[in-house]
Amino acid sequence: MQDSPPGEHSQLKYLCAAGAMLFAALLFYSQTRAFSWDEGFHLLAAQLILAGKRPYLDFCFPQTPLNAYLTAGWMRLFGDTWRAVHVLSAVWVAAAAFLTADFVRSRFPVPDWRWAGSLAALVAVGMNTQVVLFGTIGQSYALCLFLIVAAYRLAVIAVERPGVSRAGAAGFMAGAAAASSMLTAPVGPALVIWLYLCNRAGNCWAKIAAFLGSFAIAWLPIAWLYRQGPTQTIFNVFLYQLKYRHKWNGAMRQDIGALTSWINSAQGI
Repeated sequence: MQDSPPGEHSQLKYLCAAGAMLFAALLFYSQTRAFSWDEGFHLLAAQLILAGKRPYLDFCFPQTPLNAYLTAGWMRLFGDTWRAVHVLSAVWVAAAAFLTADFVRSRFPVPDWRWAGSLAALVAVGMNTQVVLFGTIGQSYALCLFLIVAAYRLAVIAVERPGVSRAGAAGFMAGAAAASSMLTAPVGPALVIWLYLCNRAGNCWAKIAAFLGSFAIAWLPIAWLYRQGPTQTIFNVFLYQLKYRHKWNGAMRQDIGALTSWINSAQGI
């Protein structure tokens, strides 16, 4: 914020140090304890992409594929191992927690409490049990967490300023999250409603158009796959989850458990 007292700028250094400590803890956990049976499916998809295969067309992958492509690129640079992928996940989680904490540091209405509030936010996000357990593995949760936090921060700034670039960036981030996991698809409509209801500068409809256009750009890889195999792409992205997944006897029980798990979580509440 432009009206921040000079002393507050030093708080950013302390927040960076706290963020580095959080990253170190997440990195240690990711290399020693982090594991989920499901991540093998995602790591295999990335390995197949690395070998030149295409999701949907050459192998079944009932997820949106952006995270798998990113993981494959990371493997090409740093090695085809789960350890390298876990490092990337720890980076995304630490970055998401830092963006959340920095938002509190810059926006909290009581200046004397901004440092304490930002530190509390860093811990609340980065050390949440679900974030630690599932954000440090080879699935898309860590990337999606980072993308939706970034999209939110950009959307908050977009309503305050006249240009459309920040709204477009927010749309791209939200679209990339949905292109990594459809579980994050509601973020896009939520932020569009925010732009419509809370816009205070510039043309609201231009911002919404920029948001939606950038959201679509993030889905171009899926459009490319759809052009080559419409039936396979529709099946993997939509039909499997909507129609066929529940042929597994435990699917409904798992869904209900996931939707109600917050009741048993003090952190969730």
